[in-house]
Amino acid sequence: MIAIGKAETSPVDRAEGMGRASGPSASPGAGVGQSGVPTAPCRAGATVGARPGDLPIMWRLVKRAVDLTVATLALLATLPILILAAAAVMAESRGGAFFVQTRVGQSGRPFRLLKLRTMRVGNDDQEHRTYVAALICGEGEPQDGLYKIVDDDRRTTVGRLLRSFSIDELPQLWNVLRGEMSVVGPRPPLSEEAALYDDVAWGRMAAKPGLTGLWQVSGRSRLSFEEMVELDLRYWREWSPLLDVKILLRTPKAVLWSRDTA
Repeated sequence: MIAIGKAETSPVDRAEGMGRASGPSASPGAGVGQSGVPTAPCRAGATVGARPGDLPIMWRLVKRAVDLTVATLALLATLPILILAAAAVMAESRGGAFFVQTRVGQSGRPFRLLKLRTMRVGNDDQEHRTYVAALICGEGEPQDGLYKIVDDDRRTTVGRLLRSFSIDELPQLWNVLRGEMSVVGPRPPLSEEAALYDDVAWGRMAAKPGLTGLWQVSGRSRLSFEEMVELDLRYWREWSPLLDVKILLRTPKAVLWSRDTA
């Protein structure tokens, strides 16, 4: 039986948390927790266009139908890969093959995200938590041209391989089938990340989170937090079925030829 492990941390994924139902209400200027990581909104940046709302019901039904079709076909097609990857994860290090982690979804609704485990159980994520908070607050510097911790020794050998091809994200096809995610949309943050968002950044939560998105195919970790927010807001303001198709067609190249997925 393939086990499900405890939550791990990753370049965009930190400790498990719970979402909130609405945007930030605190005034800009971050509070700081005992660990030194900000705990209140710290971004009071310039606005990035109009804050997006929800899609009309007809387009929501169209997007949902596409999600169900694509996720079902993709899950069936990649099932052998998932089984082999899960077995490799369990063979290399102790712990379950999968783990679940609470994320903040559309409009602040929390949900349980599923991933393949790529890190050692019991790793210390303090350095990463501090770095991601700095990125959100506009104070983080890129490492080797990437806005992430490049040499992360928490990852396993198998985990690095899985991340190189985004195989660790495939279990989220189940989240898509459950209606918690979409195939295309912004990546879902953890609650402690969302707690740092100002009103502009919180606008990206208007869309249902996705497996791939405009940020992922436009540079991913080579882009700053502000650039990610701008792309996510632009995606939802300009959404159309054709835009989703274009992003899906660009995704394989972004995964296979990008150096920032590992």
